[in-house]
Amino acid sequence: IDWSLTGFMGDTEKRIGWISVDNAISNIPLTQNTYELFRLYVATLAVLINRQQTQAELRASEKEARNFQQQLKTLHEVTLELESIDSLDELCRQVVIMGIQKLGFDRLGVWLKVEGEENLYRGTWGTDTDGNLRDEHEIQVTIPDHESLKHAEGDVLVMYDKITENRAPMFDLHLKPVGWVLNGLMSDGQKHIGWISADNAFNSKPLTPNQHESLLIYITPLSLSYTRQHEDHLLPQ
Repeated sequence: IDWSLTGFMGDTEKRIGWISVDNAISNIPLTQNTYELFRLYVATLAVLINRQQTQAELRASEKEARNFQQQLKTLHEVTLELESIDSLDELCRQVVIMGIQKLGFDRLGVWLKVEGEENLYRGTWGTDTDGNLRDEHEIQVTIPDHESLKHAEGDVLVMYDKITENRAPMFDLHLKPVGWVLNGLMSDGQKHIGWISADNAFNSKPLTPNQHESLLIYITPLSLSYTRQHEDHLLPQ
């Protein structure tokens, strides 16, 4: 090889790749015309690749937007169904069932704060490691500050890695690896009343903004329904 050329595609702020050529086979000397032709070829390919990437990103963005619109429609239908439930326990049960079947979460669990306890929560209904609905009323967990908490947005805490049943309100996490856990905080407007937990234990797909927003929206009507059910439960019969 007498010579080789490497042409970078893109600018100094965003390089998308490079093209390399040499004369290993032909052994033809490098000429100014060959050099200029190569520069033009690199610039042309950079424009074409940039265009293709932009179009692909736009299509992906449009698809994501359509999916989220469908998710919002489904969320509305689900919340209407939840509002018609007049039993607190059945409400929690249906939250798990509908969240998995209609909203597409791998696993869900609903945890309610124990009255008079600072960080103690009791289970209601959840999901086992095979994806089946599970009665978790006998389970209680203490939720300290989570060591792997990355960030909190709104009322949904996003957690990654090193999750165990002692650290997050999703039972049996130590039995199956997970990449993320969403814990949606429920509130009655004045105090915390519980959590909805979701994870990606089965499909291991990355967390999407739509899933984050869906859980955030999902907990709002649940909090209202829970507060109403709880108040009705406390009324003298």
